[in-house]
Amino acid sequence: MSSKNSYLTKREVLRLLQQLKKQGQREYLIGLTLVLLGLRVSELTAIEWGHFHTDPEGSSIWLTVHGKGGKEREVKVPQMLWTLYGSHFAELFTKPAPASQKLFPISVMLVEKMIQRAREQGQLGKKVTPHWLRHTNATLALLRGATLQQVQESLGHTHINTTQRYLHTVQQIQKAAPDFVEDYLKDSI
Repeated sequence: MSSKNSYLTKREVLRLLQQLKKQGQREYLIGLTLVLLGLRVSELTAIEWGHFHTDPEGSSIWLTVHGKGGKEREVKVPQMLWTLYGSHFAELFTKPAPASQKLFPISVMLVEKMIQRAREQGQLGKKVTPHWLRHTNATLALLRGATLQQVQESLGHTHINTTQRYLHTVQQIQKAAPDFVEDYLKDSI
């Protein structure tokens, strides 16, 4: 699947999340989890409460993601997302849930339909799928200064060249050839 241009702008992400929030808090959390963590939908629907843990210092929360081909990886859970989980799943935070209980016990197809409905209601011109949120995660991370290796580890890519595809998009966004020409000529024209 090509990642070229299959990402959302900040405005589009916010519009999609706004529509998901109208569907419900669970739907909003699903969209937010996909965007912030860069998960595949199958990884999202496989999350169990026992997959969360703190780092050795106890300062941040991590998620063990069960990815493609049975590979596991660790993804840091942003504090904002963990706080939202805490308020949405309050009863599970006070009385711990069984480790094997799913965070979002729904099907991949239902998540896809949720995103499709939000896309249509938000009148996003793009054919946004849940996988676009994974591409968006990678693109935004690189644009905001994450290293290629950080994005590779977070997304669980075996080969760096899979992750490098995002660099082309990021480089185009940051500075295109006409920008260099303008920089050169702007003091003279």
